[in-house]
Amino acid sequence: MAHGRDEQAGPEIVQAVVGAVRGLEDERSSFYFDLVLSSLGEAARRALEALMKSGNYEYQTEFVRKWIEEGLQKGRQKGRQEGEVIALLEVLDARGIEVGAEARQRIQDCTDPAQLKAWLRMAVKVDSVQQLFEEAPAPQPC
Repeated sequence: MAHGRDEQAGPEIVQAVVGAVRGLEDERSSFYFDLVLSSLGEAARRALEALMKSGNYEYQTEFVRKWIEEGLQKGRQKGRQEGEVIALLEVLDARGIEVGAEARQRIQDCTDPAQLKAWLRMAVKVDSVQQLFEEAPAPQPC
């Protein structure tokens, strides 16, 4: 860590850290890894990022693997939500139903998948956005 800001030593430091924390238990390795990362200079951080992006790096701790999986799940959930919003707005547009700025914002701000699905199913039946909001069941407020 004493040379963490040295441009030339960056890749070597990263390799040493990865090797050093490899056998530690999850909690301890996460602590040391975070400590080392916070003291690295730009060159060492870039070397670490390159190693992790190479596709050849296997995450060593269950802690990191768990956080990565959780991030992937959140990303998939967010993607599904955005897809539902886009689909809902497309259906309303295709049916010639005007969606004002306030209604559009309400739809885009909704994070409840059940509510978005209910609105999407109702969008093929209603004649206005107001009717959509009034008639669709509301599992949770959005």
